[in-house]
Amino acid sequence: MKKVGVVACYSNYNYGSMLQAYATLVALEKQGYECEYINYQKKPTFLEKVRFVPRFLNMYLMKEKWRLLDKRIRISRYPEIKKGDQMRKAAFRRFGERYYNGKISDPYVGYKALKTSPDAYDAILVGSDQLWFPAGLPTNFYNLMFVPENKRKIAYSTSFGVTEIPFYQISRTKQFLNRIDFLSVREKSGQELIKKLTGRDAKVVLDPTLLLSKEEWADAIPDTNVIEGEYIFCYLLGSNEQHRSAVKELAQKTGLRIFDMPHIDEFVPGDLEFADEHLYDVDPAQFVNLIRHAKYVCTDSFHCCVFSIIHHKQFIAFDRYSDALMASRNSRIANLCEICGLESRRYKGKVFEQILEDVDFDRAEKNLAEKRKESFEYLREGLR
Repeated sequence: MKKVGVVACYSNYNYGSMLQAYATLVALEKQGYECEYINYQKKPTFLEKVRFVPRFLNMYLMKEKWRLLDKRIRISRYPEIKKGDQMRKAAFRRFGERYYNGKISDPYVGYKALKTSPDAYDAILVGSDQLWFPAGLPTNFYNLMFVPENKRKIAYSTSFGVTEIPFYQISRTKQFLNRIDFLSVREKSGQELIKKLTGRDAKVVLDPTLLLSKEEWADAIPDTNVIEGEYIFCYLLGSNEQHRSAVKELAQKTGLRIFDMPHIDEFVPGDLEFADEHLYDVDPAQFVNLIRHAKYVCTDSFHCCVFSIIHHKQFIAFDRYSDALMASRNSRIANLCEICGLESRRYKGKVFEQILEDVDFDRAEKNLAEKRKESFEYLREGLR
């Protein structure tokens, strides 16, 4: 049995990241591979720290750093929210202890140790998520630069999160892309970017969470009720007040309660008064079950859309980003809806009328079945 080292954001306190990392292992094991996450713990040398300095000129990184700092400062002013945020982090750790048990390598501390890790595997696979976001390039982890030339390297459904690479990173991006034996991406924008940079034809494949059917997800994560009765599950990562107003309108017209999970990526003041109940003590398994049992789902999250589609939920997908720097990251939801033939689920200004429209989930299932077959064929070819 071949052993695969998986490079993924398995410990990031993010529902989508942890679920796609878990789905990657489940899908690979169903194909007969032995897998584990490569546990890299950074311990940069002085020279490496010096090399990281140019990162602070990266506009993407600075925007993300400021967002996280702003969130911490704002949350610190609200003891109850701070307590809830700590409960949420504990829930993420709880999920990891239960679902990653025995699936994480011994730690490789420092980059020198990391370079020895490929010796333990027949192949190294990186994916999925926005692991090639420009801000992360200098770490040389998610781009597999630590893996030697003679070791098979596979990128599965990896995303750049942008449509253009900063000019000063083009050369290094070309270098790491050309070292990877099998290239696949999650969005067409990534496919086009790789073609432009290297001339190579990368394959667009499904996000790992979509490799598992509704029934397989029921096996992977048991079906349990988190909330009794009918409700609207609202999962908004962005700060758009218009989207929140639309959800309130839906609640008023349906008479249903709104349950949300606020302050995940940023602190949004309007969320203090939004929703009937805020949920904090929720791990990724409960996140899936909140979607499973919701009457309606309103979201700007890619993975919340994924699980809404898998579980045939009446959902509305908002565009999270509006500023020019980050707007290209909306493409993942657009591409998902296009693949499934569910473009009608993208918000067009009338949430109540839209969410009640019939959804052709049979067509979506047919389209996903075809893409699932292609995606597994790609994996088998890359890992043969």
